[in-house]
Amino acid sequence: MVDLGVPSQLPELEAVVRRLGGELADLGAAVATHGHADHVGGLPGLRDRAGTDVLLPTPSTTCAPGGAPCGRPGCARWRRSSR
Repeated sequence: MVDLGVPSQLPELEAVVRRLGGELADLGAAVATHGHADHVGGLPGLRDRAGTDVLLPTPSTTCAPGGAPCGRPGCARWRRSSR
């Protein structure tokens, strides 16, 4: 899953995954391209509900929880968000 969106979109994602015959826990990882709220807002909920690994560009790791812009999209190094 890439760029999950805002928290209110998580139920819609879950419905789509179920229509395809899966569960949220089937998503191996979620990747955010940068730390804007419309890209990372739903990641904590996905991580908490399904245990999905969350991968963030290194500069975004400090701003992702609040969804603040990091200003440096497209980073080559990635880190997992802590659970």
